[in-house]
Amino acid sequence: MNILVINGHPDKESYCQAIFQTIVENIDSKRHELEMINLNEEEFDPVLRYGYRQRMEDDPFILRSQELIQWQII
Repeated sequence: MNILVINGHPDKESYCQAIFQTIVENIDSKRHELEMINLNEEEFDPVLRYGYRQRMEDDPFILRSQELIQWQII
C-alpha cells in the first residue's frame, strides 16, 4: 500500500511535527511504500504575489506534492 504522510505545520518544534515523526517511524516499511511531505523542510512561499494579474513561476515543491498525492491515490 502507498502511504503519503503530510505535515503542513511550518514550525519544526510543533506538536504536529512530533505526531508526524511518530507516524513515519511506526509505519512498517516492509509492507508499505512511504512518502512524506514535510512543509517545515521546504522553501515554500504560499503568497500569491501578483494576485491573478501575473502568472508566477511553477513551484517545484507544489509540482512534487501534486505527484505524490496522485501516487498515493493509485
